[in-house]
Amino acid sequence: MSKSVGSRAIDRHIGRRLRETRAAVGWPVDEFAERIGLSHDDLAKIETGCKRIEPLMLMRAAELLQVSVNHFFEGAPEAEPSPASIEAARKFARFLATPEALRIVSAFNAIGCESKRSDLIQAAEAMVRSDGSDEVH
Repeated sequence: MSKSVGSRAIDRHIGRRLRETRAAVGWPVDEFAERIGLSHDDLAKIETGCKRIEPLMLMRAAELLQVSVNHFFEGAPEAEPSPASIEAARKFARFLATPEALRIVSAFNAIGCESKRSDLIQAAEAMVRSDGSDEVH
């Protein structure tokens, strides 16, 4: 059984891989942060492991850097995931396997206005609450 590793170690690892890859490709911090929808300060916090990157931002980063999302996890310390995180990962994987996922991610990425993206998220969460199908986190 592997030793349990805190999420902070994973956050630091992902942040380091993000910083190394961004620097190797030559993306300036400010331009890269803007393109994935973050402030310079937020990107700096993510790259140092002080802040966790959201999955959509990680997907955008991978797309811009022309790497797979898995690239950021390569060499990560092993961790024992909680049952809740395993189930969340399964749900996310099932979603990513659908044709609708690509359409949703592409459409979301095409929205240049942060407030409109936020409005879209709030509308989707309201739809979930109104039909009572799944809990929104």
